[in-house]
Amino acid sequence: MKQVFVVDTNVLLRYFHSDDKQQTQLVTPYFENPNHQLVITSEVLCELYWVLKKTMKVDNMVILSIMLTLLNLPNIHIVNAPAVKFALNFLQANGDFADGIIAYQATQFDKARLLTFDKKAQKIAQNHNVLIENPAS
Repeated sequence: MKQVFVVDTNVLLRYFHSDDKQQTQLVTPYFENPNHQLVITSEVLCELYWVLKKTMKVDNMVILSIMLTLLNLPNIHIVNAPAVKFALNFLQANGDFADGIIAYQATQFDKARLLTFDKKAQKIAQNHNVLIENPAS
């Protein structure tokens, strides 16, 4: 039986960014051990996106590559994977990952509209068949 670990953002940062060599060495075995099941939530991925984008100034396409790597690792379980995959489409359109997660939630309710002032998120969401409502309109 696999040992299950719910992964925090700082562990993902050490694994992918390797800015602290000692911590990277400590977390790498968790990702490489086939007897480990790593659980990653969409909230952790939102925080990962924010830190990479805003603090470390990483390009969206590099972040997209990191997220796709996570989705394809055999011992990784992404909580709410459909929302994460939907949010990756936002990244590909140069949007915000968290906005993609939020827009996905709007698709889960019959005739729900995404209520936002964010014009960029509105445009990307509409391109992905999300109904939009701008309170200013």
